[in-house]
Amino acid sequence: MSVTTHHPQYEAHIDQWEMVEDCVLGEFAVKSRRGRYLPIPNRVDKSIENKERYNAYLHRAVFYNVTGRTLTGLTGQVFRKLQRRRFLLRLNLWMIMLMAQALV
Repeated sequence: MSVTTHHPQYEAHIDQWEMVEDCVLGEFAVKSRRGRYLPIPNRVDKSIENKERYNAYLHRAVFYNVTGRTLTGLTGQVFRKLQRRRFLLRLNLWMIMLMAQALV
């Protein structure tokens, strides 16, 4: 049995989530969505030349992946070794206190 209905808030925000996900994934994901992020300048013209011009335009476009780099940096800050050192220091102090209590 599959779920066929979505919550209204899910429907309201899914486009934003997909955009953020594409930005995190980088230039290839953004460019693969083609017209969603880089609209065709002349939509009326359906000629082959216009399609080739758009493909060249898309190829020249630059997407600097600030979002992905920010996510990587923030994830790195969460898991940096400083917290581990503090934890190990506190663990050692706790073990010393337990051993001292055992000797009393």
